Amino acid sequence: MNDHLRHLLKVAPGIIRNHSGFISERVESSDGLSLLKRQNASPVEVGKWVQVRKGIYKGDVGYVTSTELSGGRIQLLLIPRLSPPQAPNGNPSHSRSTPTLFNRETVKRLYNIEPVHIQENVYSFRGEKFEHGLIIKSYHSDMISTAISCMPFESCRLFLESRHPTLSFFFLKPSEWHFAESDEVQIDVHPDQPSYKTGVISTLRSDTVEVSTEEGIVCVPWLKIRKVIHQGDFVEVTGGMYLGQTGWVVGLEDLNGWSVDHYFSIQMANILKTEDKEKQLSESSQVFSILFECLALVLTIPLDIRCVCQFIKARHCSSCTGNAPAG
Repeated sequence: MNDHLRHLLKVAPGIIRNHSGFISERVESSDGLSLLKRQNASPVEVGKWVQVRKGIYKGDVGYVTSTELSGGRIQLLLIPRLSPPQAPNGNPSHSRSTPTLFNRETVKRLYNIEPVHIQENVYSFRGEKFEHGLIIKSYHSDMISTAISCMPFESCRLFLESRHPTLSFFFLKPSEWHFAESDEVQIDVHPDQPSYKTGVISTLRSDTVEVSTEEGIVCVPWLKIRKVIHQGDFVEVTGGMYLGQTGWVVGLEDLNGWSVDHYFSIQMANILKTEDKEKQLSESSQVFSILFECLALVLTIPLDIRCVCQFIKARHCSSCTGNAPAG
């Protein structure tokens, strides 16, 4: 206990002390070893979503598949970020690549390397293992965070597109979706054909929503609800390439066939776009359509933005009368 150690303990946060100095007590060697190994200390559970804190995948959302690895490590499914192929000048690129599902043909063409086929939908490439397009990575518990309540919609879409059999249906709320307590929603109650039950959100959770219905309160996965939007509502787009656009809802339509692997149905709102959030555009305005940003679908519906209902929220327009404009 020299001066240097005393100074270190003095400035370190969390050290218990009183007017007499630092408070300490003897710890048995076996307990100390368990503490250093963090045995039985990880709160991470299989089937939960976590966020990587360091490395190439910093900030990315992963799905926990195992917590029984040696050394307190946890196994995750992640959307791959493969390093770009070597640049033409021979120097490797150090830029952070865009997350994309692993595809054998694409990898072979870009890297001129044949991935090793292990079994159906399982490959090995550059020392990494890929299952159903997702990469398997292991991290120490210190390198992941469980304090996560939402995930980007694009990540959600890619996880769904992978069709990995391990993934549960309880996805985190897409960060672009805007829901609040007391919002009216529809619950998809039939797995094979459109069938909906209406209710009001009572509690928001990270991977589920509690909805109050005529039969009582039910707990519903995020991908099984959709927002109830009415013709004449003044709304704002909260996701996609037209983020921030505002306008009046002039029509609604179901596009159940456009769902991602039929995991959830889609209702589109046709929106009469405004300029400066309040002024209506002229009839010569540009025509937009929003389905999913990934589909880049553009339709020629005059004056309309077409947007997924989960991607819009109600707004108050100081100059509107509460009714949709004519046309």
